[in-house]
Amino acid sequence: MSPQTKQAERDKLHRTLDEIANDLRGKVDGWDFKAYVLGTLFYRYLCEHLVHVINSEQLAAGVENFDYAKLDDDEHYTETLGYYILPFRLFDALEADSKKNEDLNIDLSDAFRAVEESTVSTDSADDFAGLFQDFDASSNRLSGNVKERSERPGSIMRAVKKLELGDFSDTTIDVFGDAYDYLHRTYASNAGRSGGEHFTPQESSEVLSEVAENKAKLIHRTYAALRAP
Repeated sequence: MSPQTKQAERDKLHRTLDEIANDLRGKVDGWDFKAYVLGTLFYRYLCEHLVHVINSEQLAAGVENFDYAKLDDDEHYTETLGYYILPFRLFDALEADSKKNEDLNIDLSDAFRAVEESTVSTDSADDFAGLFQDFDASSNRLSGNVKERSERPGSIMRAVKKLELGDFSDTTIDVFGDAYDYLHRTYASNAGRSGGEHFTPQESSEVLSEVAENKAKLIHRTYAALRAP
């Protein structure tokens, strides 16, 4: 993909992140803002990935017009993905009800906890343990006002919903990595927080993986590429 295409996708992602920040400016600390946005984005991914995989499997099995998101049954698909999310807790379901749901922060906390609990006694348990610990939907860090503690996660969810991610495999950038890097540089750093965290840009990772694949033949070209502005 051309650098122009990648930059256009990044610019669109960054504009959306800035819109969310402007909406919450002065209301949520930059460090917390990063955690809330990334947590929301990742939860959307988990939900959409689960729905896509289950629907694809059902279609391949000959089940027409199957849509997991519309099921009411308590069906578990932990063996398929290592986790499961019930239809009423899917990102789209919570986001659609976010403007009028006065208990959204509670529902989000329950949803995050349920994701982790769904992995208990599975090989993926360690990967999901504490996954959303930085996204405390009931924390006073969102607001000391109970009503606002539900309104603000809802605002973030509606903004993240606007991101036209489609099938994540269709994007030419590392959406999560790029969002993390941008949020960390722009907002967390402004809040005077670093936590000793580091992120390797996607381009550098691609070049280094090429070196690993071709061993020593590309060392000089790789060094030049990493030094390039």
